[in-house]
Amino acid sequence: MSVSLIRNQLPCAPRSVISVSLFALLALLVFPESGVASEPQYPACLMNWMVEGTFHALIVNKSEQQLTVWTIRDGVPSLVETFPCSTGERDGDKWIRGDMKTPEGVYFFCSVIDGKTLPPKYGLWAFTTDYPNFVDRRRGKSGDGIWLHGRDKPLGSKPDSNGCVALENQDLARVSKYIRLQGTPLIVLDKMRMAPRSEILEEERQVRDFIEGWRQSWEAGDLDAYMGRYSRNFQSAWLDYDSWKEKKRQLYQRYKRIRVKLGPPYLYKQNGMVTAIFTQEYTSDQYKSSGIKILYLIRDPSYKIYAEDYHKPVDDPFPVAPLLASLGMDPGVRQSENREFSIRLVSTDEPEARTSDDLEEPQHTPPSRAVVLERMTEKPTAAAPPLERNERTPATQLDRLVVARVLPALTEIGSVPVPEALSTRALRGKVLPREEGKSETLPVLAEKKEVQPSPKAGLPAPDSDDPQTLNQSKDLSLSEQNPPITSAKERAKVQSFLNLWKEAWEEKNLDRFEKMYHPKFSGGNLDYANFVKSKKRFFRKYRTIRVKMDRVQIMKLGDKIIVRFLQSFEGDDYRDQGWKRMVLAGDKAEGFRIVREEWSPR
Repeated sequence: MSVSLIRNQLPCAPRSVISVSLFALLALLVFPESGVASEPQYPACLMNWMVEGTFHALIVNKSEQQLTVWTIRDGVPSLVETFPCSTGERDGDKWIRGDMKTPEGVYFFCSVIDGKTLPPKYGLWAFTTDYPNFVDRRRGKSGDGIWLHGRDKPLGSKPDSNGCVALENQDLARVSKYIRLQGTPLIVLDKMRMAPRSEILEEERQVRDFIEGWRQSWEAGDLDAYMGRYSRNFQSAWLDYDSWKEKKRQLYQRYKRIRVKLGPPYLYKQNGMVTAIFTQEYTSDQYKSSGIKILYLIRDPSYKIYAEDYHKPVDDPFPVAPLLASLGMDPGVRQSENREFSIRLVSTDEPEARTSDDLEEPQHTPPSRAVVLERMTEKPTAAAPPLERNERTPATQLDRLVVARVLPALTEIGSVPVPEALSTRALRGKVLPREEGKSETLPVLAEKKEVQPSPKAGLPAPDSDDPQTLNQSKDLSLSEQNPPITSAKERAKVQSFLNLWKEAWEEKNLDRFEKMYHPKFSGGNLDYANFVKSKKRFFRKYRTIRVKMDRVQIMKLGDKIIVRFLQSFEGDDYRDQGWKRMVLAGDKAEGFRIVREEWSPR
């Protein structure tokens, strides 16, 4: 798919970002730089003065409990409408599940859910967002299901949501006309900061020059110049700075030519970080890909790439059209017949060599981005999941953290060569830098009260499987681009171990189950001791447990075995389905034991 075909996924993408609008040039004459104080003020978070075309942005000012709609036309932002809204009932940025706070940052809409499939509290419909995005997950933020939705009661005098942004139904319908999935940002601020155009434009020029330099060095195969634009604290999927550099080095050796074509970047700034989103087309002599790239930039002290994400475009960027039409409102676009709206994530734009087409299939993003929306197209069979359940917990403030990946060196198994130097720094026992000059360690989470899953839920809860144990991070050290390469004999041993693990779980045999986990086990934010306590409570919760494993993938990384499979869980009147990932280690005497485990919904 070319950039031209997917450009409509981003709002009114222009053909060029070279020229500045006529309005902006006239403004320079009227407000010369010597008179900066007399310049009109604009939202400092909108940095698109050098972009042609028309698109929109939503800004939530938590301190004022207002949502404003802005139109950016040929670079000039103008206020369209202001709506009262309700955010989390507690002040501050969201860090942990249940803190009743609304996260602050730049987020993108991923899907829309008809209110008929949701509890009445969500009003007409709900737009899901990508919280927690990649940066949030790196910093250790938890929780999900942060939406923009309607209400079943009037707004009160105080914020009263569990963390979402809520509008009156009639206001939600008016705002919906401006929302395009993957393109329209929801910028959540504690307080709106305004700045003169000259200040915003100067920073925008620097960012655009930085991105163009990044593209040129990538295309030229200049590894030093390319990596010089990345923070030493960089992460993408499960690769850190050193692993990313080695991966690129190998790809430069493999490909004779590389071409990188970018659409115009759209820039949004919040809390010192610039989020850049644009279409990208990558072409080499052996591989082609196209999608939507998101770069997260920080000052370090010059601009550096802190993280990057790469997405497959949604099938329908404006799925709310039929819902607006049902209210008698003209959305101004042709209604789409395609009902698959969920965003999909591609872990890297340059996949490693692989032998199975199944491994090329992009994975769903965490549940807050899509909430397994493909199931929403089916007729509901039971109550909706306990969305936005956010049980109250002690006010424990988490330090920001960097989630490092334990990734042993790859080796050559049999006749299949695998790159060697994708190793990362081990997390355990180390203090990792958050930013230059600062450091942090992994905090200990306060224990939270468990919430009983919804009876007969036909859809998985955001924390289904084990709410206390597993998070929705995609950061397990299993490359989706590497084929299963273990020998048949070793694969049989792993499968036998999995069968015993399944039996111990179904029999609720805690003694046998806990012995299958390594004392240095890490799962989500839990160590081995807390994991065992959590499972003990989990086993007591259900009279019967049934577990099914499908599509098992096994590969070897050094002395570790990486396992991935589709897990179907049934406990009494609750069921869910999702991808389980495990890291196994062991020796001949002790056999395999699980050192890491993660789960994400299908």
